[in-house]
Amino acid sequence: MERRMIYGWLGRALLFFLSGLLFLELVFRFVFPADQRPSSMRVDDGIMLFDTTTREGFTSIGRVPLQKFHWRINDQGWNSLQDYLGPEERDRPLVAVIGDSHVENLQSDVDESIASHLQTLLGDACLVYGFGKADQSLLQDLLLMEYVDSLYSPDTWVIVLGGDVVRRSIMPDPSATYSYLVPADTGFTVAPPAPREPSGIAGVFLQSALIRYLTFNTRLELFPLFSIPEDYRSLNADLPPERVDELMPEAADYILRKMSDNFGGRGVLMFLNFFVTRYRIYDAIELRLSGDLVEPEDYRLLLEMAPEYPGIQCTDSREAFQTAWEEGHRRFESPDGKHLNGYGNRILAEDIYDMLRSSGNLDGLLR
Repeated sequence: MERRMIYGWLGRALLFFLSGLLFLELVFRFVFPADQRPSSMRVDDGIMLFDTTTREGFTSIGRVPLQKFHWRINDQGWNSLQDYLGPEERDRPLVAVIGDSHVENLQSDVDESIASHLQTLLGDACLVYGFGKADQSLLQDLLLMEYVDSLYSPDTWVIVLGGDVVRRSIMPDPSATYSYLVPADTGFTVAPPAPREPSGIAGVFLQSALIRYLTFNTRLELFPLFSIPEDYRSLNADLPPERVDELMPEAADYILRKMSDNFGGRGVLMFLNFFVTRYRIYDAIELRLSGDLVEPEDYRLLLEMAPEYPGIQCTDSREAFQTAWEEGHRRFESPDGKHLNGYGNRILAEDIYDMLRSSGNLDGLLR
């Protein structure tokens, strides 16, 4: 009798537990939509693209996700409304927008990306293709430019840069997603990224909205999304911070020189885009996020050094955002407080458009 009662209680507890899981699954599928971000894959030369198996979906941000941001992966593995044409297929000049998560654009709808807004401003005069992946360093931007050039041969270049892009060119993240620079006797060598294999079991578990919510919205590490060799170690792992600081100007010179030599003839416009700069415009009302409101050392380096290299121009877009704020007092950030929302993307695209015109790059495209 007692055993039967115990089994009965256990059965009811199990039923209650499973019902709770089902309830949460439905909540994070239909009420507070769990993040449904696309998966990535690596191709030759260490370039990261999106997997084209799933073409459309949405992302959401935060523990109480109230908004969905739609993405579309094109045939070439980028988040874009349009498929990308090679030089033989195009009938118009091409502007390539290179960058990190701001160009990747998973924090706003795909039709409100920087590239989409710039395409609207340029109309039918040019094509605009966006090539962005999260956390790219300045070195990875250079390598991506080489990859993009081999396939699409753009007529001019725009690069949108986040924070620490020079430092991360030397000190990669622990999983070494991208290539990085290793100091040598004369200059640097480029070290490849760490080998990685997608986790098959992660793909199965992430079909669940509850698992996606816990993994992406609350950032719990339930299981690895990919694996790297256990014995992998960055070649720069033992570099002391002060040595990294010493290497940063040399690393910036190495990358900027190659950009200028290989692409400067077509024009390279750099736009520094870091949330701290915008928070200063708001009179630092978000000290919780922005700390002492100090931009990375990379900002000073690039603003000072970039003009020395033929064909490269660099700005931080501060004036464009300042003017927009004074006109409407409308915030530029997505719900994560750091990335640009669709409105912020539009302001940056307008600044890019103005700089394309003032630099003469646009006139060169339309001849």
